[in-house]
Amino acid sequence: MPKKYSTVIFDFDGTVADTAPDIIETVRGTIEHFGSSERSREYIRNSIGGGARKILARCLDESFHARIEDEILPFYNALYNEKCDVLTSLYPGVLQTLKILKEKNYRMALATMKVRQATL
Repeated sequence: MPKKYSTVIFDFDGTVADTAPDIIETVRGTIEHFGSSERSREYIRNSIGGGARKILARCLDESFHARIEDEILPFYNALYNEKCDVLTSLYPGVLQTLKILKEKNYRMALATMKVRQATL
């Protein structure tokens, strides 16, 4: 039976790799830098999804929201770019799955909402 699909596209964050620990530490560093109320790691983990703007809006005190786009998000992105691969790891079985797909000549791609610099 011929293959039905020739290409597989994976979502990177939370599917291929557990990126939450680096995101959490970056949010904590951003909160500390700007002086917003501290959030637990669990609170931040539960706030992940939809991109950095949404995470920051969920985790920063409302009084900081007007500053997210022009001031806080650029700081967050710069900090994340420095630390995006410190705690991130592949989920169990991912590497083996990618090897099998490669052996079977599937084309593969990754999708992510990350800024380009954090993916290189």
